[in-house]
Amino acid sequence: MSDLGARFASEMIETVYRTAGRETGYWASYFLRTVRRHGGVAAAKRLLETRGVSKGLLNADFNRILSGTSFFESLGDDGSYLI
Repeated sequence: MSDLGARFASEMIETVYRTAGRETGYWASYFLRTVRRHGGVAAAKRLLETRGVSKGLLNADFNRILSGTSFFESLGDDGSYLI
């Protein structure tokens, strides 16, 4: 895994999983397991390929949580070099 890929995975765990868990009380264990098992980039690809929205995501206000965080700052302008 590249340094950028490792940083992306770390941001996914810290920003998405932990921040969302603390702020909403929803601990996305499947998300965490997928990131740890496959890495951040592969997990993101898997999540983007999935049709529909998970029940957990419907119950949490992730847009509010993610706005203004460093999670998306780690992407390029279009994120294409990661995915």
